[in-house]
Amino acid sequence: AYQAYMEAALARALAEFGVCSQEIAQEIDDASGKVSAEAVAEAEKITKHDVKALVNTIKAEISDEAKPYVHFGATSYDIVASAMSLQMRTATTDMIVPRLNALLQILIKLTTDYAETVQVGRTHGQHAVPITFGFAMAEYVNRLGENIEALKELANALPGKFSGAVGGYNALSLFVDDPLKFEATVLGYVGLKPAAYSTQIVPAEYMVRLIEELAISAGIMA
Repeated sequence: AYQAYMEAALARALAEFGVCSQEIAQEIDDASGKVSAEAVAEAEKITKHDVKALVNTIKAEISDEAKPYVHFGATSYDIVASAMSLQMRTATTDMIVPRLNALLQILIKLTTDYAETVQVGRTHGQHAVPITFGFAMAEYVNRLGENIEALKELANALPGKFSGAVGGYNALSLFVDDPLKFEATVLGYVGLKPAAYSTQIVPAEYMVRLIEELAISAGIMA
């Protein structure tokens, strides 16, 4: 679905730059919104290529006039890498962060409710001077709060790309005067910014940093 969303964004940008008509872009957009995973999986049995299967599935639902503009100027990972960033951003901001925020609110309540409830402090696992249970919980409010802010920042920093097979904008340069602006336009439709540098793929660090922060989330909860 996210890859189809990227194909629709591409069509919109092609129309904006005058490569195809708005009517053709609308056809591709409509068809992309109807793509099913089952149909793409069936097409892949023939193509032996995941993105080509997606493209063929979209093309099956549009006019002959519109077909040449599906995936026009793109390499597979212009679509895949950008879709992956969208997936991870959505999963983090719409699923993970709200759950962590719910946990944070519970921890905040425990911190305030038990701010004066005395308990044994520990050092090296042994009994030490007294603390309160609220004080103990405040540690996790602080750690998880910082973790949530880092997750939001990293998720929203995930970039996309539309720079072609080697990252040099070669194919696009044949059809648009400003391929960098075209890339920003395609990605702008889905709320992504272009990676500062890309080859066939977006450099892995953006995703790795987010995954590492998710590991930190798990560590805090453990």
